Amino acid sequence: MPSVGTFVSALGLALLAISTTQAATTSKWVELDPTKAEESLLITALEDENIYNPDITDFICSKSVEALYAKSQAHGGKKYTFVVNGCIVRSEYAGRCFDSYFYPECGNFDVVISSGPKKELEVNSIKIHKMKSQATKN
Repeated sequence: MPSVGTFVSALGLALLAISTTQAATTSKWVELDPTKAEESLLITALEDENIYNPDITDFICSKSVEALYAKSQAHGGKKYTFVVNGCIVRSEYAGRCFDSYFYPECGNFDVVISSGPKKELEVNSIKIHKMKSQATKN
């Protein structure tokens, strides 16, 4: 018959394996179909200059969300990467693009936004979206 110490050690290892598996699950990016609520979250975040990381110098307006990736964070928050079709604008025009206005600098951008218990929303970064190159057939 195994000793109590052996049983407790085995139980501890099993619990450690379960918690490690859960931690790995929370750190994986998952592609989502953007909902109206997530698109609204993006626009709200882009419009509020006060929640931008101080290193961000380019502001954008959004025409559409091309893709959305999300992951849960260990502290209970969530991190989003929006691939946004949008345009570079002055800070006061950040948010949703106007249909009737011509924007000279447009393209796709990666917008990283996090939410959590310490900060409701934060715009972490806005960068030009890098396309993965694909082999072409000749």
